[in-house]
Amino acid sequence: MSYQRLKGLKEEYFGSFEGQDERLNPQVPYNDFFVQYGGENQKDVQKRVFDTISSFMAKAHPNEKVIAVSHAGACFNFLIAIGVDPQQFLKKRFGNCSILVIDYKNGKFKLEDLINPN
Repeated sequence: MSYQRLKGLKEEYFGSFEGQDERLNPQVPYNDFFVQYGGENQKDVQKRVFDTISSFMAKAHPNEKVIAVSHAGACFNFLIAIGVDPQQFLKKRFGNCSILVIDYKNGKFKLEDLINPN
């Protein structure tokens, strides 16, 4: 099976918090918290991930099934970008290794299911 590595799917950059214990992070949403530490603004992450996935899907065959793999934060920001209320995921402990089933038709994304192994 062929695959592509897309840098736009990488996790949010946390600046000087990178690699530190997640307990140091503020409550989500992070907004622009990490910018003061050399990290990314959350809106920029949302746009980067959304643009990357949108560009890829626009080139895919209409009936093609696509698997995209990324970190929980990048996925969380993608969900916000497509209009999903993030509060519903915070209650379910949305995290790494979660599976999002998303339908893509006519340039629009729709969340179909969240499978959370945590």
